[in-house]
Amino acid sequence: MERARSPEAKVRRREAILAAASHLVQEGGFEQVTMLRVARAAGIAKGTTYLYFRTKEELLLALLSDEYDSWFEVVRAGLAQLPPHSAPEVVAGTLVQGLRGRKRFLALMEKLHVVFEQNVAHDAALAFKAQLRDQILQTAQTLAVAAGTSPDEAARLLLRMHALVVGLRQMTRPSPAVLRVLERDDMAPMRLEFLSELAAVLADLIRAAHARAAA
Repeated sequence: MERARSPEAKVRRREAILAAASHLVQEGGFEQVTMLRVARAAGIAKGTTYLYFRTKEELLLALLSDEYDSWFEVVRAGLAQLPPHSAPEVVAGTLVQGLRGRKRFLALMEKLHVVFEQNVAHDAALAFKAQLRDQILQTAQTLAVAAGTSPDEAARLLLRMHALVVGLRQMTRPSPAVLRVLERDDMAPMRLEFLSELAAVLADLIRAAHARAAA
């Protein structure tokens, strides 16, 4: 394939690489993603992918960044429809609703700290964190109105939500052996359902923010 020379062509090439990686993640998980497979899926030479992303992890970090942008947009739209000082359960439900059906997003988020951020250069890490920070701060403004909290509390809630997603995803996707154990009647107290548990904890965190403000 001819080398992309114009800025527009380079943007299209980058988007093609990200689309190819997204498809591979969707089909077989991030473990199936290699730069060679991405290049073949995008119809380019393997070396060309390295002109845009230095490592597989940097490529997946960029893909996760796009997923975050999409999720934040949906969440802001949902929160904007809520009246000010909505019930904690309603606000939490709106945050969680944006995660439904986003299997690729959740799978990538789960690997962010333990895999992707471990093999990226400083400039790539800075770009990702800065973009995530800006999205959090922007969304916190809308969340603060809906939840009846300060923007600082709302931003902290979004960060804690990320931590909860990562932890609960791992706890609620057990191995087949552990799943069989959890199916026992005496193990009922140990069972968790991802989205409902996430919503419940977020609602508790919003109530705690209200209590701190009232103290």
